[in-house]
Amino acid sequence: MSSQVKRSPVVLLVVPLVGAALGLSACPKMKKRSEYNAMLWTAEVNENVERIYQGLARHRARAKDKAGYRFPSAGPTPAHVPCGKRPHPPDPKLWQAEGWRALGFSIGEKFRYQYQVISVGVGPKARFVIRAHADLDCDGIYSTYERKGTIGSRGKLVDGLLDWDKAKELE
Repeated sequence: MSSQVKRSPVVLLVVPLVGAALGLSACPKMKKRSEYNAMLWTAEVNENVERIYQGLARHRARAKDKAGYRFPSAGPTPAHVPCGKRPHPPDPKLWQAEGWRALGFSIGEKFRYQYQVISVGVGPKARFVIRAHADLDCDGIYSTYERKGTIGSRGKLVDGLLDWDKAKELE
């Protein structure tokens, strides 16, 4: 007696069709998951860019020499842009550079962005750009977030809103 199981042609046809239908029904769920991840990961960059901005504001407020003041520069940190699906592990050593210490900024958990502060000019012409890059879906196309600031006519910090390019580049 043979140990082979005979399958009817109907079963051979139905099983792949049911599998395909289940696979197609998961597509909307995958899209929703992708949208949820984009929202969650965008919250990460919003929070960290705001924390960096607050560090810049504190640094400016503590400066004694306003005429010769220059915003600190920092990063890019880490050296590579992390893939969103495989976030960068926490590493306190990354945030030990002088610029990050001056801002009191570090990240103690997994993160998906490369952060940088670019400083240009001195005194009343001092300005900064906070920049964050991410490759949220690991396809080599980066999302870029920026927040810029200057010194206003009364010597106070004036900033712009967070701006982005391809903020939701998840496909």
